[in-house]
Amino acid sequence: MSTVQLDALDGGVTRLRLSSGRGNPLTPDAVNDLHEAVVTLSAAPPRALVIDAGDSPIFSGGFALPIIAHFERGALRTFLGTYVDVLAGVLRLPCPSVCAVNGHAVAGGFILTLAADFRVMRASGLKLCLPEVDLGVPVPAGPQALLAARTSAQHSLRLCTTAEMIDGEEALRIGLADRLADDANAAALALAQALADKP
Repeated sequence: MSTVQLDALDGGVTRLRLSSGRGNPLTPDAVNDLHEAVVTLSAAPPRALVIDAGDSPIFSGGFALPIIAHFERGALRTFLGTYVDVLAGVLRLPCPSVCAVNGHAVAGGFILTLAADFRVMRASGLKLCLPEVDLGVPVPAGPQALLAARTSAQHSLRLCTTAEMIDGEEALRIGLADRLADDANAAALALAQALADKP
């Protein structure tokens, strides 16, 4: 069963929904399914894309560490390379993309939201962070640069080196969130539909 679902909606909008289980971990299957979805979208781009995690209270908790911690170097390199290809593929899509962050986004899940052009986040009860440094692992240079492009170089440095947890209000203040909404999924879809209507 696929961990990712692609649905063509009205008005030329496509919805990509992540559904990889409790916490929406980025398992090897999930990353491969995301890659396959992005390849499909690249071959036939919609007018706009919305990325969400359905009704899950967690957008994504990041990499499935209990699985990938046992990978040999070659398998880990392949896994991470595919994940980077997913990010690059979303960034290169010739259509606007909107990520609905209706639940917590951590580590690799947080980074995945950065690939979209816009982020609509839940107005309250949201936790966002990059805890890699607390595990003794630096946030890679690419995601650091991407976060800096979405916020600022200083905000990227702060979040990547302190593992500070922020909420939706702080995300909006620093430019990470473009909009806050009680229902981020619905608001993100409305934004995607508005973008798809542009000539």
